[in-house]
Amino acid sequence: PGVPQSLNASNDNITWTAPVGIYPTEVFPAGLQYQVTYRTLQNLSDVQTQTTNETILQINLSQNDVYIYSIAASIFNSNFGQTAVSTFATGTEDTTATTINSTAITVSFRQLQYCSADVTVQYDLAYAGVELDTTVRNVVFNITNQTTSGGSCEPQSVDLTGLEEYVNYMISLSVTITELGVNDLLIAEVMNETFQAVSAAPQNLTSENITSTSFCVTFIPPTNNTQNGQITSYTVTYQGELFNTTEYNTNVSVSSVVYPLTESSIVCLSDLEEYNNYTVLIRANNGAGEGDAATITVQTLETAPVAAPQNVNATSNTATTITVCFEFPEGSTQNGQLTSFNVTLVGTPFDTESQTISFNITSIEYPMNGSLCGDVTNLEEFNDYNITPVILINAAGSGPSSPSVQAQTLQAVSTAPQNLSSENITSTSFCVTFDPPSNITQNGQITSYTVTYQGELFNTTEYNTNVSVSSVVYPLTESSIVCLSDLEEYNNYDVSIRANNGA
Repeated sequence: PGVPQSLNASNDNITWTAPVGIYPTEVFPAGLQYQVTYRTLQNLSDVQTQTTNETILQINLSQNDVYIYSIAASIFNSNFGQTAVSTFATGTEDTTATTINSTAITVSFRQLQYCSADVTVQYDLAYAGVELDTTVRNVVFNITNQTTSGGSCEPQSVDLTGLEEYVNYMISLSVTITELGVNDLLIAEVMNETFQAVSAAPQNLTSENITSTSFCVTFIPPTNNTQNGQITSYTVTYQGELFNTTEYNTNVSVSSVVYPLTESSIVCLSDLEEYNNYTVLIRANNGAGEGDAATITVQTLETAPVAAPQNVNATSNTATTITVCFEFPEGSTQNGQLTSFNVTLVGTPFDTESQTISFNITSIEYPMNGSLCGDVTNLEEFNDYNITPVILINAAGSGPSSPSVQAQTLQAVSTAPQNLSSENITSTSFCVTFDPPSNITQNGQITSYTVTYQGELFNTTEYNTNVSVSSVVYPLTESSIVCLSDLEEYNNYDVSIRANNGA
C-alpha cells in the first residue's frame, strides 16, 4: 500500500488516515496493518515500535520533549510499505496566553527538555490579529543551559505589547534546535483577546433636516482600529449657546453586533430654541465605558419674532419730528437677527392718512438688548399723532404689534393772516378785518395777533397793539378786527398783522 496520510500527534496518541487507494474487506479481509515507530531527540537509539489495525495509537509520552515518529502500512501481514515521517512536541497544553490589558498579552510555556543538553534552543513566538492588526510579528529568543535548582527547565513568560485593543490574536510557538536537526517545529498554538478600551471619537458628523426648533446629526463610527471594543450605543450631549443652556443627554442605540462596527447612525433633537447655536458632542460606548467626543455646532433656523417691542414711548423735540423709542423684548423671543422695525402713525387733525416708516437695524448683535430709537420726520407742526404699532422684523417675518402711544409735534411760528380788508374809514380812524392763516399753516394755537402801524407822511412813529383771541379752537377759523384811531388826516398808514402762538 501507499503512504499513510494526515499524521497528527498529541501527548497521549498518534492518529493518521489510510493510504490513498481502495482496500475492500471482501478482497482484504484482514484489512490494513500499521507499524508505528517513535523516539525522542534526546535518545535517538531508544526506538519504540508498535503495530495496530486501527488508525490511532494510544501512547504515554514524556512531557516537554520532541518526538520523531513514522508510520507504514502493510496487507496480509506482509512487508510494510512506504513510511510517513513527522515530528511533534509534547507538553504543549502548558502553553497559555493571558490578557494583561487592552494592548498586552502574556504567553507562558514550559521549555522543552533540552535546556541543559549543550544545545541552543531557539523559540519563535509569532502572533497576529485575526481580523485587525493582521501583520505577523515575531519574538525570537535563544535559551542555552538554563535549568532550575531542581534540575528541570525554567518556565518562560513573554509579554506581547503594543497590541490593538479588543482583537483576537493567534499566537504560535515554534522551536528550532539546529544541533538536533529540528527546524521551525510548531509546538503550540493559542488564542486570546485583548481587553476593550474606550473608543476614539465618531467621525463625519453632519447636520441635516434643520428647522427652527429641531435638527438631526448623522455620523459614522470611529475607524475600525480605534473602536477598541464592541460599540453598544452612543451618548449624545447637547447644549444651547445663547438660550436653552442646560446640558441635555440622550442615547442612540446600536442594533448591530458586528465588530468592528461600520453602519452609520443618526440622532434627531427637537424642542429647541429658535435661531440658537447648539453644541453637540457624540461619544461611542463600549465595554470599557464612554469614549472620546466628536463635536459639531448647529444653528436652528430663524422664525418671525413672537414678542412685541416693550415700553414704547414717543416724544417730540421739534415741530416736525417725533422720536419713537422702545426696549427689545427678551432675547429668546426675537427668533432671529433683527433687521428693521416699522413705525405706523396717523395724524389729527392734519396728516390723517396712515403712514408706515421702516428703520434699519444696523447692529449685528444677537440677541438685541437695551433700547432703540427712531426719528419720524417731515410731520405737520402742532399735530397729534397716534403711533400704532411698532413691529420688529427679522429675515423670517414680522412680529406682533406693540400697544399704541400718542405724541404731539411742537408748535412753529404761524404764517400770515389772510384777507386783510379796511373799513369804517374816517379822517382820523379806520378798521381792518382779517382771517386767520390757513388751517395747516397756523402751526400752533393762535392766542392773539400783533398789529403794527405807521404813518407815511405824518405820524411816522411805529405803533403796536394786540388783538386778543377768545376761541381755543384749533385750528382757528373765526375772523378778527382791529380799529385804529387818533390818526393824522389824509395820511397813508402801513398796517402789519402777525398771528401769535406758542412758538
